[in-house]
Amino acid sequence: KVGRLSRFAKLTGLGASVTARHVAQRVAGAFSDQATAAEREKRARSKSAEQMTKTLGELKGAAMKLGQMLSTDPELLPPEFADQLSLLQHSAPAMDFATVKAAVERAFERPLDELYAEFSVEPIGAASIGQVHRARTKDGQDVAVKVQYPGIADTIRSDMKNLGSLLVMARAAIPKDRVDGYLEEITTVIERESDYLNEAENLERFQVLLKDVRGVRVPIPVHELTRKSVLTMEFFKGRKL
Repeated sequence: KVGRLSRFAKLTGLGASVTARHVAQRVAGAFSDQATAAEREKRARSKSAEQMTKTLGELKGAAMKLGQMLSTDPELLPPEFADQLSLLQHSAPAMDFATVKAAVERAFERPLDELYAEFSVEPIGAASIGQVHRARTKDGQDVAVKVQYPGIADTIRSDMKNLGSLLVMARAAIPKDRVDGYLEEITTVIERESDYLNEAENLERFQVLLKDVRGVRVPIPVHELTRKSVLTMEFFKGRKL
């Protein structure tokens, strides 16, 4: 509950800051020539884009995922926002190992050392909904373990509601019904993505669908070490697309 209030405060604070900055810019622009006003507006958008990217990255979850998806749609946002938000595609702040350990143990109701023979302290990747650690099972299999950030699944809809107004502010020309439809579609996708049991089933489905495609390999899930918020799967090295 405290986490949700904290997220709400950050998002509403972000919205207030962005609104105040652009109102101030418009007032100043009314007393400037066209070229000066355009330059001030561009600077205001750039500053708001930097602030929005930083906040969404810290919040992770639906907030960060929305930022990632928005950066791929040039029609929805001005270039300053799209350029900044694209940074979220490549990096995300990682959660500390104590939090990871607690999340895994809570999911299985067992100590971490009873579940895995080895479990790396440092993550090999961090994203919007969870982060991945390399590990070894008790029978010696090399695996990748995806651990969901605590409480993320419970904040998806509230995050999206709070972020809707930011989208409209970022570019007033976007019709509200288009924003609402866009957010609803993203919300549905993220809710499915936050269920790792569903993801394990999808891995098996794609193994069948892609088994004859050269150069493509799908990791095999380890079902006994998978829960709704923890996904354990075969580890192998790949290349970024």
